[in-house]
Amino acid sequence: MTENINFKVSVRCMTYNQAAYIEDAMNGFCMQKTDFPFVCIVMDDASTDGEQEVIKKYLESHFDMDDRNHLKRKETDDYKLIFTRHKENKNCYFAVFFLKYNHYWNHELKNKKTTYYSELESKVDYIAFCEGDDYWINSYKLKLQVNYLQNNPDYGMCYTDFNILFQKTNVELTSVLKNRPLDFPSQYDSLDRWILSKKYLGPMTWFAKKDLFLNAPKLDSLDGTFVQFAHYYACSKVHCIKEETTAVYRIHNSSVTHGESYNQQYKRERGMFEIQIKLADIYKEKLSNYDLLKDKIRDDYYSKLFLIIYNNDRDELAKAMKWMKGKMTCKQKMVFVITRTKLGRYIVFSNLLSKIRRKPSDILE
Repeated sequence: MTENINFKVSVRCMTYNQAAYIEDAMNGFCMQKTDFPFVCIVMDDASTDGEQEVIKKYLESHFDMDDRNHLKRKETDDYKLIFTRHKENKNCYFAVFFLKYNHYWNHELKNKKTTYYSELESKVDYIAFCEGDDYWINSYKLKLQVNYLQNNPDYGMCYTDFNILFQKTNVELTSVLKNRPLDFPSQYDSLDRWILSKKYLGPMTWFAKKDLFLNAPKLDSLDGTFVQFAHYYACSKVHCIKEETTAVYRIHNSSVTHGESYNQQYKRERGMFEIQIKLADIYKEKLSNYDLLKDKIRDDYYSKLFLIIYNNDRDELAKAMKWMKGKMTCKQKMVFVITRTKLGRYIVFSNLLSKIRRKPSDILE
């Protein structure tokens, strides 16, 4: 399919039910000004909101759908593929996979997706990443990152500053690494600090050497990008091109990491705790202080006692009480005693909260 095209960069765009946003993402890809060919792998995971039709219309409007030298179609039991080149940007190619059934919720199927486009990435040097609801705003993003890694061969990955758009209110925070360094540190002085931080670092800006990208551990995690960056930090040198803002991270009601309920918060906290422990074990030899890091991870997780109590997870609560013994504040001890019964939990988390309009975390601080 691409025998005569030497792609330097592959851009991975995984998307599901992003009909309202996917065009922004595709515009960001198509506007890239490069002196090398790149392929954008857009994979729609059997969307049900009409996203596949949005993508098809976009291809019809902006891509050459008549040139037999660059247009390829393929269909299997798993997907339909359209491979084509942009009408004006001759270095921009799209390979769009319309999956026939959802792969996300099945771990084996989720991993199977990479086999669909392995041929396209067989010769690329670098891999970039942008999900369907985020988008790029700098037309030189790919070129400046290729230039950096080519001029600094001892580095395996680089990233840039980014904006955050709150879709519901249309409020946009600009260049958060520069303007909000306490909330979004641009650098971490050790792998230990990254694993402990659970911070967000704009994956839609990330750009990595292919071998480094593909060798990341395959862990079942709520936040695969957190695992990915830990791998980059542990196995290579990474650099933040802080003076450039290249992308927008969009936060909306269906964003995976922004659930509003305490049940969702608890699942995420517990999931992140488990992945932090796994990462500490995997990269034990690369950490500054393995034992201290694991202690700090447990301190941080079990300090969120209110979430464990709220979800009535008895096993985790027993572990928390054992770990927090001698560390609990008087307020935490009082709430723990009250909420050991169903009635107590109702009083604390229903009546009291509705009257004083405070979060459970306020009670335990």
